[in-house]
Amino acid sequence: MVSLEAAVAELVAGEDGDAAVAQEVFASGDPAPIAARIEQVCRAELGAGVEGSTFAEQSIGLVLGLRLEDERHVVAKAHQPWHRTLEQAAVRVRVQAALHAEGFPAPRPLAGPVRVPLGPGYLTFEEHVGGEVADAHRPAVRRAMATALADLIRLAAPYAGTGLANTWWDWFTGPLWPRPHNRIFDFSLPSGAWIDDLGQRARDELATWRSPLIVGHGDWSVKNLRFRDARIVAVYDWDSLRLQSEVCTVAAAAVHFPATWYLEVPRTPTMEEMEAFLAEYEAARGLAFTGPERRAIDVAAVYAMGYTARCEHRPGPEGEFQRFLRTLAARAGF
Repeated sequence: MVSLEAAVAELVAGEDGDAAVAQEVFASGDPAPIAARIEQVCRAELGAGVEGSTFAEQSIGLVLGLRLEDERHVVAKAHQPWHRTLEQAAVRVRVQAALHAEGFPAPRPLAGPVRVPLGPGYLTFEEHVGGEVADAHRPAVRRAMATALADLIRLAAPYAGTGLANTWWDWFTGPLWPRPHNRIFDFSLPSGAWIDDLGQRARDELATWRSPLIVGHGDWSVKNLRFRDARIVAVYDWDSLRLQSEVCTVAAAAVHFPATWYLEVPRTPTMEEMEAFLAEYEAARGLAFTGPERRAIDVAAVYAMGYTARCEHRPGPEGEFQRFLRTLAARAGF
């Protein structure tokens, strides 16, 4: 455990640090005032100050494991306001709380969303459940993930509404890709035009797809789950909850479920693993996909992986997401 200021400093000013997200949330890249503001909100919303931080990560937001002075362990997440408004975040927190009450492994929300003092972003707090990271190439882990996604979609069905609309990334209208979730990604590199071409072809075909919208998790990858043995005990990243076509949600999960930065394992599935995930989801769903639905999944998989490949793209040798995109495109006949 380190001090909260030291944890923030590692995120925004360390060797691998990047203050861009902190600037979007706190209007500051200085660890000291950022830590002070988080401390202030903890005292006001949770009734205790911060003793220290047990982990710190960042992607589209800043995530901090906190040990409070009253010995509680909580997870604080600092959100960029352009990704979800505070009102949209509040809807997602309410659904998370409802799923927790239903027995789904959603950590119990504790507070928020609440505005950051002197900053444009906001904070949410939830219980720190713990658990272990897992390798989704293990069949039992993959099966648990496919089953839990079906369970989430079933349990969340009563909460479908416009408040869960995916305003950050519309798969059907507007720009081809959303704003990158971090400013370190450069989608303007012309050498990535082949990714854009595949994404546009997939999107053009998806534009003809019509199906009811469901509530699903938009980043259903093993990095956002924690396990005990092969049992899921915690699902994180609830700002990824969104209203979307089932085939799009399932396609994104089927190509991203093994993605993790915590283990030295392949971050993409084999085609056999992708097919197994889909079959296990169908079994948990209780209904097989139709032929047109399977075609839509193949096409949506290209589009979903296109965004990730664009994030990965740099001058030089292709990475594993780009290589997998080529495989998916060939499968879809693009």
